[in-house]
Amino acid sequence: MRAALYARFSTDKQRDASIDDQMRECERVAKAAGLEVVARFEDKGISGGTASRPGYQALLAAVRRREFDVIVTEDISRLWRNRAEFGPRSAELEDLDVHCLTCVGDDTRRDGWGLVIQIKQAVAEHARREASYRTRRGLEGNAISGKSTGGRAYGYIPARDAKSGQIEIDEGQAATVRRIFELYADGISPRSIAAKLNAEGVPSPGAAWQRTERRRDRKWLASAIHGDVNRGTGILNNRRYLGVLAWG
Repeated sequence: MRAALYARFSTDKQRDASIDDQMRECERVAKAAGLEVVARFEDKGISGGTASRPGYQALLAAVRRREFDVIVTEDISRLWRNRAEFGPRSAELEDLDVHCLTCVGDDTRRDGWGLVIQIKQAVAEHARREASYRTRRGLEGNAISGKSTGGRAYGYIPARDAKSGQIEIDEGQAATVRRIFELYADGISPRSIAAKLNAEGVPSPGAAWQRTERRRDRKWLASAIHGDVNRGTGILNNRRYLGVLAWG
């Protein structure tokens, strides 16, 4: 029988090596089961609570083309942590006669597999919701205490990088922020302000970020200045400059 391997991890707290570790275990299980591995799919830094995963969607597309007979994954939660997705997809796999085999002992080729996997999937979804609740609770506590809730704000040093362990003002960037507001108050448009800062060689907000893709030219864009008033983005619409910590 032909097998496809699927690996996934959710957050940046995990390592890319996690994918390799999962694949290694899946290959071991596939070999022990006498399966021929014909495809591998993966998703990095994406929750199993969403179906919007490139690797997962590619896996489903291959399933529908009948390219393999068994999906091998570390645990059922790597595929699904959402009952709304688990229900129709597991039924579709059953209709297509494609089975699931996990490194922790689940095997839909066995009798009575349905109830066990449904229970495990429900437990995985509950664990995901609990983790989401605890994360939000912690962020709310940080906001109430005036501490960082994550993200970046030009002109400020994040708490994780500050010597005090609290958010601090970056005096060099703060001078640029004040200047942007002054220029705008004098009737200068965001586009003209961006052009002026670029002409003077002032590094943009993302200049120091460790970018691996997209823009890396250190240039200011007008959108970085005017942003979006409804979402509170951009220098001019960021409520952080009014002393307001907004999150969520």
